[in-house]
Amino acid sequence: MRPALLALLAPLALLVLKAPPLAAQTAGALPPLPDSTGWGIHVLAARQDRQGGVWVGTYGQGIFYLPADSTRWQHFVSD
Repeated sequence: MRPALLALLAPLALLVLKAPPLAAQTAGALPPLPDSTGWGIHVLAARQDRQGGVWVGTYGQGIFYLPADSTRWQHFVSD
């Protein structure tokens, strides 16, 4: 891995390691992320917001958001 990329990812890794477990995750209530390729989705970070929604950052697949009152992921991609 390139040193510059590692320097950018290190603070993110610290945030993920220090984050408390997701309430929905510990209850086993998260639906699977939609995977149209069948190869799986590489999750880099996951965090629960104050409203209970779950944000998931992925490698190359954008960001997914699961509102607290939903079982369907919203998908955000870069232009």
